[in-house]
Amino acid sequence: MIQLVNLIAQLAIFTFAGYLAKSGEITMGALLIIVTFFSMLTFYIRRSSESFLDAQNRVTYIQGIHDFLQTPTEEAWKGKEELVVSKGAISFRDLRFAYQKSETVLENFNLEIPSGERFALVGESGSGKTTLAYMLVGFYRPQQGEIWIDGQRLAACSLKSIRRSVGLIAQDVLIFDGTILENIRLGRRDATEEEVLSACSQAGLMELVQELPQGLHTRLGLFGVGLSGGQRQRIAIARIYLKNPKVIIFDEATSALDSETEEAIHEAWRKVLAGRTSLVIAHRVRSVLMCERAAILQNGRICEVGVPERMAKESAVFRRLFALREGE
Repeated sequence: MIQLVNLIAQLAIFTFAGYLAKSGEITMGALLIIVTFFSMLTFYIRRSSESFLDAQNRVTYIQGIHDFLQTPTEEAWKGKEELVVSKGAISFRDLRFAYQKSETVLENFNLEIPSGERFALVGESGSGKTTLAYMLVGFYRPQQGEIWIDGQRLAACSLKSIRRSVGLIAQDVLIFDGTILENIRLGRRDATEEEVLSACSQAGLMELVQELPQGLHTRLGLFGVGLSGGQRQRIAIARIYLKNPKVIIFDEATSALDSETEEAIHEAWRKVLAGRTSLVIAHRVRSVLMCERAAILQNGRICEVGVPERMAKESAVFRRLFALREGE
């Protein structure tokens, strides 16, 4: 808008000054002075606007740094007990959560997920799916209600033991500027190279490792430049294999992948999910159909729970969410 207004004003002034010069009202020298003065004026106005916008960006960065420094550490978490997960049964009881007082995300939320079950959470954006999942790893605390895993109250357990027992695979996989070995060892720092190779094999990464000149010791570059989305997801799955948690959360993990890559990732999922409780948050019907049960969230509450294959045929809400056509 600044550039557009500047261009319109410049054209208007030059047109008017040119008309005056042609009609003899002003001399060519005066016209040159007007043009030069206006160019200098607009240059400094542009510099001022750019400085203002740059200052606004810097304020955002400073606010981000401040928020990060104010984030509670593991030591600030009140729970001190050790979370020991043997089966992975999850229970959400009367949960209530709101980011602001006027915006309630979850209200009187109750859900039971038996041990070893693949459970999908679906719903429109803002319905509370990710918020609910992130409560399992201690990113958020419910304002009301409790979360239990294998009979232990999560709020009473230490944050370190919670995050050691619950694995998270997100849509955006963080890749550091290090080797494949170093990136996968984020799942377990003391893992041997043989264990990392085994995790790569289970996650379908061996082909990539064998193609690289230095194998596991090949540097990936900042943010894993050169890796595809599917390869990043496989690195995340390899990390989970090393971590070996009984509870795994998949948060939109395949939403940015093509159909062929998504199917290959699902094959790796089926291996890693064997014998584990999993919470799958997905906007793609293929990811939901690989689960044993699914729940539809609307306005922070569960409106339907059922078997995904049956819901795809009988539930109007489910079909609308995934835009399924009759006969599919």
